[in-house]
Amino acid sequence: MNRPPAPSWSTTPAWPLASASRSISDDIGNCRPLSACEAGAPERHHCGEDLAAPAGTVVLSTAAGTVVAIDPAWYRGTSMLLLQTADGPAVVYGEIAPDSWREFGVAEGVAVGRGVPLARVGRFNHLHFETYAAGTRRTYQWPWGTEPPAPLRDAVAYLRAASGEPARPVPDSNAKDGGGGLLVLVFAALMGGWL
Repeated sequence: MNRPPAPSWSTTPAWPLASASRSISDDIGNCRPLSACEAGAPERHHCGEDLAAPAGTVVLSTAAGTVVAIDPAWYRGTSMLLLQTADGPAVVYGEIAPDSWREFGVAEGVAVGRGVPLARVGRFNHLHFETYAAGTRRTYQWPWGTEPPAPLRDAVAYLRAASGEPARPVPDSNAKDGGGGLLVLVFAALMGGWL
């Protein structure tokens, strides 16, 4: 089974959270047995990265673009916003607080700049972040044991660019036990360097 390909972009993306912590789990492709949350739900691969942040943290646009979709009832009491960036991938900001985009004047069809507030982190204390091929206007599920959906892109390289970390090969993390290693970067803003 293959990892999705990395997206392409031309402008360095901004970090998608208004917080000093820049942690990338590198868990795309890992199995999520949703039956733990929803009785009888099938296992599936994780299509994105969960970026830890307290509920209410401001979510920022990684690049200039246009909001092409908002789903107010996306997943278990959270919402989703889909931004088509001007220079590359379609970006999903998932598990955001319901209606939080209204606070920032965000709506479908609205153009936004790089690094501007879009919404707030929802009740799960993380931002679910996915990238897709340019022109994608919806999210996809990735059933366990299948190849990734064609439009899905691996968000890890994009997030590494946003974090300021140098690019490097992405390990295969498609093990059913959630293996594949854990990459944790902590940006120490107050110390002015990397820990």
